[in-house]
Amino acid sequence: MNKTSTPVKSVDKSNLIYISLITLVWLITYFICQIIFNQRLGWDEVAYMSVAKGIVQDFDFSARAYTIMGIIKHGYPTNLINFPVFPIYLAVFFKLFGISLNVAYFSSWIAALGTCIFIYFIFLLLSEKSHKMAFFVSLSYLFCPGIILNCDSAMMEQAGCFLLAGSTYLILRDYSKGVFGFFTALKFSLTLLILWLFKSLFIGYFFGLLVFILLAYNSKITGIKIKTNLPFYAFIPLVYGIFVVLFYLIKKFIFYPVAPMMTFSPIQEFTQVYADFLGGYFNNFSENLIRNIQYFFSMILAPYFIYPATFMPYTGELLSTTSHYVFLGVYFFILLVVVGLLFAIWNKLMPKVKVFVCFAITSIVSFNLIFNFLLMSYHSNIWRYNLYYFPLYIICVAILLKECSLYLKQFVSEHPCISKYLITLIFVFCYFPMFITMTVHYVHLYDWYHKTAKKNSELVRFFIRDLSPKFIYFNAGTHTTFTDYPIRQVFKDATNEQLLEVNKILPEPIEYLFIRPSDWLFKNNQEQILKGEPILNGLYVPHGINQEEQVIVYRLNKYDEIKSN
Repeated sequence: MNKTSTPVKSVDKSNLIYISLITLVWLITYFICQIIFNQRLGWDEVAYMSVAKGIVQDFDFSARAYTIMGIIKHGYPTNLINFPVFPIYLAVFFKLFGISLNVAYFSSWIAALGTCIFIYFIFLLLSEKSHKMAFFVSLSYLFCPGIILNCDSAMMEQAGCFLLAGSTYLILRDYSKGVFGFFTALKFSLTLLILWLFKSLFIGYFFGLLVFILLAYNSKITGIKIKTNLPFYAFIPLVYGIFVVLFYLIKKFIFYPVAPMMTFSPIQEFTQVYADFLGGYFNNFSENLIRNIQYFFSMILAPYFIYPATFMPYTGELLSTTSHYVFLGVYFFILLVVVGLLFAIWNKLMPKVKVFVCFAITSIVSFNLIFNFLLMSYHSNIWRYNLYYFPLYIICVAILLKECSLYLKQFVSEHPCISKYLITLIFVFCYFPMFITMTVHYVHLYDWYHKTAKKNSELVRFFIRDLSPKFIYFNAGTHTTFTDYPIRQVFKDATNEQLLEVNKILPEPIEYLFIRPSDWLFKNNQEQILKGEPILNGLYVPHGINQEEQVIVYRLNKYDEIKSN
């Protein structure tokens, strides 16, 4: 008994030691970042934090920002873009530690720590208990270029990576046990459910899990046979069927409807179909598919074969564009190399490693194909959204390095000086420049978003003074939904008729209109606005103007509104 129990204790002790070290490194990194970087509200994080604030203060799970077409097509109240899974996560931290920007950022750091720990345990499952290497693999995620600054925000990426890593560990652990039953199917369904409710960008996981199940049941490919009382043709429908039922029940009886806001194509904005599923993509499927494929090959893929300056005129944001272009290129170049080499040594891989590799690659590739062919996007968005799959990416690279470790060790032992020289070159001319560049890039980007949003927020506060209108119309200025809670913002272009229709749907009419010359409302009412006259049948009267920002403000004519009611 003593001989059999000793290894278990040593393994548990090793895990405890390495998890403690991971936490210590994470904690030191967290405190250093709090000293070096400024925490400034900006990005899309304002929308998530505003909903979380509403949950904590008023137990209100609805969105704080609404689109014109979202209200017209989906009513009020709704959620915007996603179900409020991430705001609920933020709300837990707000409830425990108070509502502040630092607390919101801390929640992302906690999610990053959880991701590192899950990566550690996933690699242990795949590497026959290589604790030391699992430790370095987990930390390599935290110190990848761009990850640290992404942790120091209230964006969804780190929480999403945590959920993906946790889901992957759950399905891998069940496969390692070699037994599939009803509860296994239920677990698989729950991973699909939580990831889909969190963000639809996890569509790649659906295809990856399908390949995972196919290989798990195919002993000829993996070399291992699982024990199950559910045949293959019953297990897959059960997994995806349970997901569909649970998702329908949650969507129908728990959460408000989700109003999509697809803005990746100017056509969607102009035709006002951004509240339709996928921005009305399936309204003209063949034309949209051909257009998006052409865009992908000409604007996303072609610059890697023809110098990007031939595609992009010089602007002040050229450096920002080039950074994403370079990092995305490096990301996919490494992925293609890893895929090729892993399949070259396919016969040497353990069964569960084979299953994981196919699962991870299918998830990443299927997501990118669907995303790029459905939506017209940019290098920056493609890079950002691929971060959700980064845990799988990191582990695939680590698996390749482990499988090639014998060759690498032999080379190092035979050529110690050359090995040190090559490692130095990699760090000095590859890793450090990329790490510093991405850090500086994100700092400048954060500042730009913060200054823009803060400026618009101050603009709104200047005109509304100490009042707290329930609704304002403004195509920017999302800071108001958090800093000036409980104000809700309505945005996107609207015609006169659409705005009047929105007022009928909302519990109260929009009280202030912040109109720019580029807005449709300005063009529809240009003559009256230039004369300083009321607009929309006298429902809104002039309130003020900001020449510097070129914003004209109209307020609700309360007397006329009461009289019309």
